[in-house]
Amino acid sequence: RSPKQSTSLSPKITHQITEDLSRTRCSINILQQHPPHNQTETHFQILTRILTVFASIHSDIGYIQGMNELVFMFYYCFILDDNTYFSHNADADAFWCFSNYIISLRNIYTFTSNGELGVNTRLNKVAQYIQVIDPELYACLPNENNVLNMLVFKWYFVGMCQNFSIDKSM
Repeated sequence: RSPKQSTSLSPKITHQITEDLSRTRCSINILQQHPPHNQTETHFQILTRILTVFASIHSDIGYIQGMNELVFMFYYCFILDDNTYFSHNADADAFWCFSNYIISLRNIYTFTSNGELGVNTRLNKVAQYIQVIDPELYACLPNENNVLNMLVFKWYFVGMCQNFSIDKSM
């Protein structure tokens, strides 16, 4: 399917997508605008469509809070391109890049055979690596590794997009 096709998801997921997108990069203030080549949809509607189609096609992954930040970064990069071919096809290109990125990390977005979320397995492995590679740093981390978990979690789920300006995130 292409990102132009509509799909139906549960109202709860659709609501979560629109709620998350409404909080995405508010300082840039482009989401309610129309792309120059498309006066029928706003950037917000385009991103909603991309995330909805992705969640429908990849129901095993679905939509996870934070995906809005990642898809926005891909989309924003394409709409800024001086080449009109890329800017006019930003939705399809952003969908393709976002989908491939998320699919490459599929095992952190789904459950393992023992019922644990894949990201938890990754978080534990990162903590083990740090303990071996830099025991001094590991000793400074809180017992529950909350700080480490938060940073690794943000890296996997939103690529640290929320922590840096848009220029540095790209």
